[in-house]
Amino acid sequence: MKKTVDDPAFNLEILNGELSSYVDSEHLKRLAFFGLRGEVCFPVPYLLTRNPYLLGYYRLLYGFSCKAFYDQGPFKRFKGMV
Repeated sequence: MKKTVDDPAFNLEILNGELSSYVDSEHLKRLAFFGLRGEVCFPVPYLLTRNPYLLGYYRLLYGFSCKAFYDQGPFKRFKGMV
């Protein structure tokens, strides 16, 4: 994730805008309390379009197996990203 955000072409304002649009401010404040940014826990479209491989990071973070994530339920549509 660090490489993605450190890329000179990466627009932090777009990321912050999407985080504020998709994630409740109380959740972002709670993460900030621990010194973490929102993208560490919350995948937003801009971040995933910049680096689709981060989908695997979030899958592991949330505790999904590959089979459960890509073959079942609503996440099946993301299989083409990786």
